[in-house]
Amino acid sequence: MSNLLVPSHQLLKEMSKEMLRNVNWTSPRVYADYLAQTYYYVNHSERFLALAAALFTNEDRKLMRRFFKHLGEESAHDQLLIKDIENLGFSLKDFPEHPQTKMFWETQYYKIEHQDPAILLGYIYFLEDLACEICPELTKILMPIYGEKSVRFLKLHGEEDPDHVEKAYQEIKALNVERQDNIAENYEQSAIAYSLMIAQLEKQESSQMAA
Repeated sequence: MSNLLVPSHQLLKEMSKEMLRNVNWTSPRVYADYLAQTYYYVNHSERFLALAAALFTNEDRKLMRRFFKHLGEESAHDQLLIKDIENLGFSLKDFPEHPQTKMFWETQYYKIEHQDPAILLGYIYFLEDLACEICPELTKILMPIYGEKSVRFLKLHGEEDPDHVEKAYQEIKALNVERQDNIAENYEQSAIAYSLMIAQLEKQESSQMAA
């Protein structure tokens, strides 16, 4: 029996949501830093999907086609983040990539190339499920503060169809138990690493204020 989305995983997702709710969104620098850190991992999304799709065998053609379709959906999302940052009056160069951000995405290359390209679904499912639930909430908070031109990335991801997330879950459930367990492990690791990345936003602001 797969352990995908057992209660502990749901708790990890709720922890990420709560951490996002507690970010100091009224600080333009904190919001811009969040967008920058998001850019640094979203920048790899198309490459993850292309690499994984290329490594699937003929037996996984259905997954390969799913990844190619997703690849088209992710096109230029990283550029949207850059525009949001610029509309806040900052540049991406103002916000270096945090070590915690690298920890979030770097392991995916290893998992895709050396374990199983399908494992990427754990990372994808965590992010899509989280975005579907929290992005509409964050958009409502941020839109009155910064205006639509600086909240386009979150607005777009808040409009994702919840059915899209459910379909991804059903695709995972259709895989054999070993693959499901590996995907579940990646979900858990991704959720923990994401929380560390979000926690760093507040630490970064505190260190800058103390400097």
